[in-house]
Amino acid sequence: MPIPCYATERRSSHQRATTVSRAENPGPAVPLKRWARGATAVAVAVATALLGWVAVVAGLERADASAWLIGLDVTVGGAFIAASLAAAGRWPMRALVAVVGAVWLLGSIIPAAAVAHQGALVLTLVAFPAGRPRAADGWVAVAVAVPVTLGLVPQPLVALLFAGVAIRSVLRRPLAWAYPAGAAGGVALALSLAWLARSVDPTGFDPAAAVVGYDLVLLLVAMGFPFAMRLVDDRSNLRQRLLRPDALRGLDGLGSILADALHDPAIQVCRWDAALKRFVDGEGEPVSPDRALRLITIRDGSAIVGAVAHRSRALDDERTASAVADALRPALVKLEGQHELAFQLAELEAARARLLVTVDRERAAVAARLRDAVISSVGEAAASLRELRAEPSNGEVANALTIALNELDGTNDELMQLVDGLGPAGLGDGGLVSALRALAARSPSEVEVDAGPDAVGDATAEAALYYVCLEAMSNAAKHSWARTLRIAIRRQAGFLEAVVSDDGVGGADPEGAGFGGLADRLGALGGRLRVESPPGAGTTVTGAVPISRSSATPST
Repeated sequence: MPIPCYATERRSSHQRATTVSRAENPGPAVPLKRWARGATAVAVAVATALLGWVAVVAGLERADASAWLIGLDVTVGGAFIAASLAAAGRWPMRALVAVVGAVWLLGSIIPAAAVAHQGALVLTLVAFPAGRPRAADGWVAVAVAVPVTLGLVPQPLVALLFAGVAIRSVLRRPLAWAYPAGAAGGVALALSLAWLARSVDPTGFDPAAAVVGYDLVLLLVAMGFPFAMRLVDDRSNLRQRLLRPDALRGLDGLGSILADALHDPAIQVCRWDAALKRFVDGEGEPVSPDRALRLITIRDGSAIVGAVAHRSRALDDERTASAVADALRPALVKLEGQHELAFQLAELEAARARLLVTVDRERAAVAARLRDAVISSVGEAAASLRELRAEPSNGEVANALTIALNELDGTNDELMQLVDGLGPAGLGDGGLVSALRALAARSPSEVEVDAGPDAVGDATAEAALYYVCLEAMSNAAKHSWARTLRIAIRRQAGFLEAVVSDDGVGGADPEGAGFGGLADRLGALGGRLRVESPPGAGTTVTGAVPISRSSATPST
């Protein structure tokens, strides 16, 4: 018999009705207009109501009709249809569940179609969740379902077929694989128990009890469908969840979302480092996954971009793993681009720092040559003129010597200012403090230099802070009419810091050429510049360079 012997007897008095369920494909849902979806739902509901009414009338016409069994029969069909309307997903899967329900109700009206729902149910469970079989064994099951639908397969073999579908679901593990495995296993168990009970004790066999048990199993199958499709929907939308604006960033954020979605706290997402030729974590450290974890490699074309280390059974399914790889691929490609950009920026900053070092060395060399070859010669010439002027001479010669001496003194002052702008020699390891005190001694304003014993840096850092102090002193002398200045050199929160404050009129422009250039110089070293100059309240200029940067001079 096509359905367990009890079902044949059940069908002689009560015929079955089934309801259509909506199923979901891992892909995006087909967009439908709201009115179209509503109209479809109304049409399905009306058709189901009419089919159910006909099934009830047909059942009540039987001589051994039982009102509550007829009601249970129609409820099973209605449950499938309600499940299809309530579930999320694309139409192919929902349509299959609808066919199961419709064929069930049709079997309640036409006895010859009493077992047709079993073939439809086999096709539905094999096609879950995409709505179509995707492997050779699935198409074999579909082919076998055809004679089952026609009632040509004995019930023990039908039970065996459902058991095979359950085993296939466990082995292939599609999205939400527990649903098709549990549904097929439950149907196989109900059919087997009914057949076994009738075989062991034909006289004591109760067809009504077997029918009720079978109906309850199918009712559970229908009720579980929307929940299974919701789980499919949650996992198939990983791409949207991973790329949503409020998602956690970086590899740790991606791993957290996956761990939550797949209930696997051991999941770790890593990216491929082409330079190291191995996978690394969000901090760039090499990753060595635990041997208990399995690895899913993610590629962009032929290039490896990352991997997922996991122990989730869901990811053992080829389609689930593919969905996760598709979801992570754009995020990993984006992260790789950000990493490459950060690397290039770091190289650019290092190049800027090396350029500053080179420029400072050349300026220091020029300043040294000016001191040794020019300023010293001018000084010697001025000393010789003073000696000549001290000797008795006529008025014209004395006046000429005085003019020449004044010119030499002026030239010497200008050269000293030029040398100050080029930067003094001996910066580094505390040379900054000595250079600032020498600069303060030549300043027209009163300048106090204060420094702690640990206020030292390398030549590059001290040169940068020297120019900060020089610009602040120059600004105070030219624009703020300051009478006193205070320079403090100190270590502060991992930085070597210079603070120059004056009692002038304030109003300095932080965006001006002088301070703007200093900000660029400090920025190249990873430092910062702050200018506070409220009108009438003096000016405070703060420059800082990281101690970590100043501990090692970039090489040229």
